[in-house]
Amino acid sequence: DLYYRLNVVALHLPPLRERKGDVPLLARHFLQRAARTMDLVNPGLTREAEVLLESFNWPGNVRELANAMEKCFIFSRGGPIGPEEVAAQVIGADLRSNHAPEPPDEFLRRWTRHALALGGESLLAKLTDHVESLIISEALTLTGGNRTRAAELLGLSRPTLLSRIDKHGLKVQATVRSEE
Repeated sequence: DLYYRLNVVALHLPPLRERKGDVPLLARHFLQRAARTMDLVNPGLTREAEVLLESFNWPGNVRELANAMEKCFIFSRGGPIGPEEVAAQVIGADLRSNHAPEPPDEFLRRWTRHALALGGESLLAKLTDHVESLIISEALTLTGGNRTRAAELLGLSRPTLLSRIDKHGLKVQATVRSEE
């Protein structure tokens, strides 16, 4: 009896992989929801990130997309969420679904081919600056914002690190821990 009461109207909703055009709209919605929940500013998505999101099959459907967007929001550094942040979350999700991890060199080769295909002036300098910015950012994250330790980790002098932080416009936040 309950089955027939509940089965009055049957709705068929195709899986997200068949509705690629919905992915950017849903991703923006989930980012806005995360920002509202955490009472923070929504960083938004770059167009490249949206394209990357549309290229994924989303085996976990809308819930997987919502999870990935929440993670992207949590790990965003204030600026718009780009393809690197999305790739980190999507590849992480892909690895959990029993796909073999891609070797780092192969990932860098694919990323470089993609960037070269986009073209542009002084591409090598732009790519080098981008990678340098990511490495410095990760070193600062790993050291909790401690510039001296990050400089040691990177094999740089502290003044050199500070000038490169300025060059790339990185924002550094130190973490403060209670000694309880």
